[in-house]
Amino acid sequence: MEMAFSEISLVVFTAIAPAGAVGYIVMALVARFSHDAKAGERSDRFLVIPLLLALVGLIASATHLGTPANALYVITGLGRSPLSNEVASAAAFLALGGAYWILAFPYRQRTAPRTVLLALSVTAALAFVYFVSRAYAVESIVTWNNPIAPLTQWACAIAAGAMTALTGLRAARFPVGRGLAAALIVVSAGAALACACLLAAEQQIVSGMRTVTTNAADMTPLLMAQIAAFVILAAIGIACACVDERRRTGKTIEGHGGAAGTVCVSDAGKTKKPVGGQPREGATGEAASTEAPEASPKTLALPVIAVLFLLAACFVVRFAFYAMYMTAGV
Repeated sequence: MEMAFSEISLVVFTAIAPAGAVGYIVMALVARFSHDAKAGERSDRFLVIPLLLALVGLIASATHLGTPANALYVITGLGRSPLSNEVASAAAFLALGGAYWILAFPYRQRTAPRTVLLALSVTAALAFVYFVSRAYAVESIVTWNNPIAPLTQWACAIAAGAMTALTGLRAARFPVGRGLAAALIVVSAGAALACACLLAAEQQIVSGMRTVTTNAADMTPLLMAQIAAFVILAAIGIACACVDERRRTGKTIEGHGGAAGTVCVSDAGKTKKPVGGQPREGATGEAASTEAPEASPKTLALPVIAVLFLLAACFVVRFAFYAMYMTAGV
């Protein structure tokens, strides 16, 4: 337990920064392949949300260095030090992702420079999560060096990252359809369920480890409490997202039911009046705006709460991971 408290900055870093990276990937790709160019551009400008999440995590990890001068050791350890690779990949992702976000303001979405930056930043984000998941596979720390630990890192990142992306899209007033919203919620819930199963498997692996002076079975109560806390927090977060989606779907159906009718466009491109109402399009036949309703603290409350609970669940997993510190031969 002392190890977890002494490394609390790294606990925060590994809990929230990978989630920001996954959230960035999902938001950027959804915007890039959207048929609504304006909605995609709005979403790109709100990539600052997952980028800030990753940045906060990186800043938290920087406090672990002690003094800024120790950052030089990160540079000299590139390629041979897992921790150096972890920090360097985080910096690369933030630099490339930040550049892509900045170019969302003066340039349109599908320009060649931004397409290249998108590919590079998504690759950097994936590399970052990979290096974080592999940074703690140290042979001398027997409780960390197991095949389950990297998978739990990925599961946590996907569970919280998918929910971060959904919240970012809501904030950007991106027209999130029921299919996309349901897909992101299912991915988040599936990753959380997978993480719970992985934690149970990890508990079985770790409980059989022992050294001359320490028996890992003594940490079993901690692992069981970790799994219970993770499941509860993740379930609350998923439930909040489901309630929010249900509320939005209900409002959409109600709004459509109260509308005058559906706009029809003739083959000639002229708008026909809807039954019992006025046309909602001009004579040019342009599609009606797909812009989602204005985002407000009230409409974003449940999505934000969902993200916070899932990040808290990830924090519990990482805290317990650091608490399970047991070196070989001691």
